[in-house]
Amino acid sequence: MKVELPSFGGNFDIEAFMDWLYKVGKFFEMANMPEANQLKFVAYRLKGEAATWWDQTQNTRRRQGKQPVRVWRRMKQLLRARFLPPDYQQILYNQFEQCHQGVGSVSTYTEELFRLTSRCDLSMSEEQLAAKYIGGLKYSIQEKVAIHNVYSVDEAHNMALKAKRLASKTPPFRRTDQGSSAEKARDYEEAEDGHTTSEEEYEEEGVEVKGDNVSCVVQRLLCAQKTPDSSRQHQIFFSRCSVNNKVCTLIVDKGSYENIVSKALVDHLKLLTETKHVPYTIGWIKKGPSMKVTELCRVPLSLGKTYNDSITYDVVDMNAYHVLLGRSWQYDVETKHGSKKNEYSFVWMNKKIILPPIPSSPKNPKDQKSKHISLCNKGEFLAESKELK
Repeated sequence: MKVELPSFGGNFDIEAFMDWLYKVGKFFEMANMPEANQLKFVAYRLKGEAATWWDQTQNTRRRQGKQPVRVWRRMKQLLRARFLPPDYQQILYNQFEQCHQGVGSVSTYTEELFRLTSRCDLSMSEEQLAAKYIGGLKYSIQEKVAIHNVYSVDEAHNMALKAKRLASKTPPFRRTDQGSSAEKARDYEEAEDGHTTSEEEYEEEGVEVKGDNVSCVVQRLLCAQKTPDSSRQHQIFFSRCSVNNKVCTLIVDKGSYENIVSKALVDHLKLLTETKHVPYTIGWIKKGPSMKVTELCRVPLSLGKTYNDSITYDVVDMNAYHVLLGRSWQYDVETKHGSKKNEYSFVWMNKKIILPPIPSSPKNPKDQKSKHISLCNKGEFLAESKELK
């Protein structure tokens, strides 16, 4: 029997990615492949964005003086950290809570509930799962099943099929109230890969960026400024970096999969771009309709005196900041986030680099006019001006 491992190109669909990991594990079991060869085989089956990310991860480790990843177990940890959103468990649990029969058949609903139960890895008793199952049935079927003592989903499923046959000649009644609201999703802890090494003493270096501010913005915000919120738990991490000796605005965002650079900055500094092989659409980072991301750019990024690296970014016409460092960069350099201080740190060239936050809006009202700026084109500027009249 010939079994072939499917390739993976960086699909961010949660269930498709988890299915692929499951198939990889089953493939190794059936092929009885030695552990020493497993990583090489998976790396060979990566393509597109996934292949580019893996090559960059291995090259970054070499530049940092670390050994490249050699075993599949560690590679799988990095893949999960890279291609699963931080809240994927909550997403799956919410799907489980909202699962109900709707207009589908009893069998389809049963299969969907079992699939989500397996995905969420829930530790529910048979009675609890049966209660959940009955609560998601159509009301015309649910009221007939609920009058019996049911202790498993199999029993509830058989009763639901009988109730459906008995009710097949009567008009279905659609329940308008789904009952009690869903429970709050379970708390979970996401293990930070790469942070299990023994504690070492490193010389600390606080990032201080000096130089001329890049001057590629064309619009000032024409709206009243909000009262600054001093609570750090609600603040986006905003800082500064240096690109070609020009001081640029910077965001570190764990919710973003990709590293992003402003098209205005790329054009202003005349940086070279290349075509993105797998373009995608993005719609949250700029006011107006969604846009297609079709270009890549390698940007020389500096943070303080020690950290200098050339990083691949997606080029986006965003109007808020110059550079956004997403999960890709954070996992490459193995950042740690100090929640109380709201600062990022990582080790580079045997130095602990500390990236401090900078308030995204100036505290001095006199500085607001000159510092709170955004990027947009001429057409957007005129349209926003008309809206504010």
